[in-house]
Parts: sequence; structure tokens; C-alpha cells
Amino acid sequence: PGLAQREGVYMHSALVLTSLPVSRARLLQGAGALCGLPFACELYARAPPRWSSDELPKAFEAVTADVKELVVLLPGAGGPDANTRRIVAALGGRGVQVVEYDYRRFAGDTLRAPFNSQRVGETLGEELARVQSAGGLPRLEVLHLIGVSVGAFAADRCAGVYAARVPASGRARTRLTLLDPFTARGLGGLARASSAYGVARFGSSADEAWAIFNADDPVPSTNSPLRLCSNLDVTAAEARASFEPLPGDSLHSWPCAWFGLLGGQIPAGAAQTRRGDVFVVS
Repeated sequence: PGLAQREGVYMHSALVLTSLPVSRARLLQGAGALCGLPFACELYARAPPRWSSDELPKAFEAVTADVKELVVLLPGAGGPDANTRRIVAALGGRGVQVVEYDYRRFAGDTLRAPFNSQRVGETLGEELARVQSAGGLPRLEVLHLIGVSVGAFAADRCAGVYAARVPASGRARTRLTLLDPFTARGLGGLARASSAYGVARFGSSADEAWAIFNADDPVPSTNSPLRLCSNLDVTAAEARASFEPLPGDSLHSWPCAWFGLLGGQIPAGAAQTRRGDVFVVS
């Protein structure tokens, strides 16, 4: 079951427990267990995964040496879909190569996915740094990292590791595009979205950073602007009127769909949006 459903079960259980004629000691014992639940969830979320970075598929082996712009698209935990494929098709072209990296079997559940996504991004950043340090990709000018939903954690971490590992003189300009980014890392960010991990941190290592979001989807921690990104609010974008989510999807997928419909480009009118500001697309 989803996180919200599980929390509802816990609350119902607590109400039932407090209505039973139990001893004070047992009641306190049960209350202590409930109070310890958030701590246990946090430990679970941060626990090392059962996989190692060596098991992750290589991302850049098929990238040719003449590439000038490399696009790395990191889907959400559900993997690639028609919306991400539209972006891939739109951005691929002369001098541009696109890698859509499917890491879904390494993502884990709602609590673990942000941490695991960061681990994936760190591995990708290190791999890319090794390729460039060995003389590969000598013509690379732009690295465009696109993160969808929880893939934002992977994209942002990849940007950070790449910036830390590759000297500025040999580093490509880094652009970060986050599509309805999931920003919570742990229960704290789910409870208070305004203080979620990604709200204050995503975009810090990129030369250019964009967050595209809508404010009315049901997924927690995805409805707020990010402080270190230029933000586009596409809640009321014109194309929304004819948008139908893919089977099993919700409006959480709208920013990804919108970006693909626009050919993977930022509208000219929004290009000067400063970091931390919000441009409302109509």
C-alpha cells in the first residue's frame, strides 16, 4: 500500500488501542511503539540497498566521441513511458545524443527511492567524470540532465558529482531540468513539503537549473517551487485542457508531458526567469 494508506492504518490502530480497557503500562508501551515509528521509517529509508553500484548498467558506452550535447533523462521510479519517449524523440538530433537511463529495479519503494536515486546519480556522475578524464567526449559542450519525479534526486546528484570530479577547464556547461520533482527525502519532507530536501538543494551544482511543476497533483512534495531553480508553474497551461494522463498515471505526469509537447524546450518568454522565481505558464 501507499505511504498515506499505511499512515491511515497506523492512526486507526492507535485509536482502537486507546479505546480498549488496557493497563496504563501497556498503553504507554503502545504509545512508545507509535512514537518510535517515524525513527524506524527513517532508518529503513536510509538503509544501504541490497544492490551495489557495480550492478548498475553503464550509461555512456554508446555515446560517440563527436557529441556536443549529451542529454541524460532519468525517469521516475516507474521507468520510461510515452511522455519520456516524446522528450527523447524531440531532443535527439544533429550533435545531440540522448541517454534514457532506466533504473527502476534499483529505485525501491516510496521511502527508499530518493536515497537510492541519489546513489544512482552519484554512480552516473562518477562514470561520466571517468570518461572525460580518460579523454573521451572531447567535444562535449553541454550536459543536460533531466529528472522526472524522484529521478530529480538522481539528476541533481549526477550534476553535483560531475562538477566536483571534472576540472572547470574541461567541464561541459551543465543544465538541469526537473519535471514535477519529488523533493522529500524521509518523513520530514513528506510532512512539511516547504522544508523538503530538494526545495532548498536541487540545482546548486548546475550552471542552469529549471523546475517545472503543477500545483494540483496528488503526489506529496511535488507542488512547490525550488529555491535554487528557475521555476515554471504549468498548472494552467493551455495544453492542459486536452491532456489525458496515461493509464495508471495522475496529474503528477503533466509537467513531463508538457515538456515533451514543447519539444523539450523552455518557452522564450520564460527564459529570463531567475532562480527562486516562478513563471506562470498560461
